[in-house]
Amino acid sequence: MRFVKLTKGKMLLGAAVLALAVPVIGQDSPESLLPPGFGDPVEETKPAPSPPRSGDGPSSPRLDPVDPGSLDREPSSPRSGSSTDASGTSDAVDGEDKEGEEEGEDAAFVLPDLPAQARRSTAQVGVLAADDGDMGAAAFGSSNGPYLSYLLKSVQAPIASRWASISLRRALLSRVDTPAATSGSTFAADRAWLLLRMGEADAARMLIQAVDPDQYDDWSKTIAMQAGLATADPAAICPAAEGHPLAGKDGQWMLSRAICSAFSGETSLAGALVDQAQDSGRARGIDALLAEKVVGAASNARRSVKIEWENVDRLTAWRFGLATATALKIPDPLLATAGPQLRAWRARAPLLPVQDRTADVEYATAMGVFSSAALVDHYGQLAELAEQSGNAAPPQVEAVSNAFGAANDAERANAISALWSTPDQNEQLAYARLVAMARAAAMVAPAASVDLDPLVAAMLSAGLDVQAARWQKQADEGGLAWGILAVGSPAKPGSISASSVSGFDAGRTEKRAQFLLAGLAGLGRLSPDLASSLAEDMDVPLGRVTRWTKAIDRAAKAREPGTVAVLAALGLQSDDWNGVSAANLYHVIAAYRAVGMEAEARMIAAEAVTRG
Repeated sequence: MRFVKLTKGKMLLGAAVLALAVPVIGQDSPESLLPPGFGDPVEETKPAPSPPRSGDGPSSPRLDPVDPGSLDREPSSPRSGSSTDASGTSDAVDGEDKEGEEEGEDAAFVLPDLPAQARRSTAQVGVLAADDGDMGAAAFGSSNGPYLSYLLKSVQAPIASRWASISLRRALLSRVDTPAATSGSTFAADRAWLLLRMGEADAARMLIQAVDPDQYDDWSKTIAMQAGLATADPAAICPAAEGHPLAGKDGQWMLSRAICSAFSGETSLAGALVDQAQDSGRARGIDALLAEKVVGAASNARRSVKIEWENVDRLTAWRFGLATATALKIPDPLLATAGPQLRAWRARAPLLPVQDRTADVEYATAMGVFSSAALVDHYGQLAELAEQSGNAAPPQVEAVSNAFGAANDAERANAISALWSTPDQNEQLAYARLVAMARAAAMVAPAASVDLDPLVAAMLSAGLDVQAARWQKQADEGGLAWGILAVGSPAKPGSISASSVSGFDAGRTEKRAQFLLAGLAGLGRLSPDLASSLAEDMDVPLGRVTRWTKAIDRAAKAREPGTVAVLAALGLQSDDWNGVSAANLYHVIAAYRAVGMEAEARMIAAEAVTRG
């Protein structure tokens, strides 16, 4: 079986495969996850102004430098003594600017080989250009640094919504003004730290490297280490390790110096530093052995190292990064102790076999880290491997291949419907496979004799809103496809009855109908009187006021898309959509629409209705 038709034309990941073949980032800007034309105005309609085309498309939140990167699934609470209201959001968003915690004394060091004119200003830090979806220098408005820092560290990522995560990434990577009462390096590090927790390893590394190392403070150096480990590139640690105040005191910073010495060709010094760290008792066990293995690989030193995982009870960023950099297999039970962001880190690790990363790539797609095209590209690689070995490809690969390679629309629609109806205990994986079908679904011409639900759900999962809107007349009122299109289509639906909303998709969960109400109300597609009446009947407190609702409504009124994206993530933080409040969803969608991101608001609403 070949995937020629599936990968025909240049998919978005085409160049990215080569970029991931080396442990350094070889691209100037992040991959776009949005389809061409997403958010552009549609003829004969008058939607609200669209945003620029974008990418698709804890006690102490900082990492303990002695144990860089705990990957425990449940983050600890943002601040001792803070409370969480019924919406599941922190009282950090009460509108009062909070005093930030000190992130360490500035320990800048000089780079004598960098001329003054080549140094980059930290008055603005970011990596996106306007064509990449940059939200603008004032994306965070007049909020001060400590307040924004606290918000960023309070987000328990990953969040439920793929599309909210995509827009949050845009906000964090935008070239924004450094807020008052903080430094550019600290604010960049805060944003990069959240990106890492979202699974966005490459994006985090690009952002932290947008600051010159001589501008790093201790917090920036800590996050630079995390980014290097998350991308399995130990050499990326070196700018942070140089001149770090703990380099001669802490075991893992001492080991970092050893690794960097090895990469610099100072083999003897590297070996001596490893021995010193072990002999002093500051580093021992698996952490020291992994560093010794990297030193040996970097310098071709003849130091025999045997890695045994039997007594290792948890996975840290240090252990993941160094093991992955040396192509060591981490036992599955140990991988299971880590949080979901690790799956996205693993998904892009070039030294891991393609077939071993399939579930990781699917998780990364569902989280919004990978695009539909990236997942399809991965499936294509699996199909090639299966053909070469003579073995059968995984079922989802066969299904996607059949959809793209179908002889006619009926066969293509049947293949998509078959994958949609295949039971899967894991909602994340099931949704990712729906995302993979998006472009195949867009190839089907509107017709009455097809299962419309999976086609519409697939297209809108990847932002193909214009293509999905072609089916609006065929969707039966009250059915799933109708509900998804009612909030996801660029064109407003016709008149909507109260019964079609309250009785939406009968037989499914009550929450799905509540999400539809929240989406329609947030997008302004219901009259205020009807929205209020339905909200009361369906037990959705759209008018509830909390510290969080005040904060996101205030940010929306001030037209601060970056602040809105962060606050939206706070309102949507849950492992899945079952834990998301419909009232929170309403405020998120209304705020997105108010700051000019109606296209993203529609995709979040469509995702909620699909996955509710």
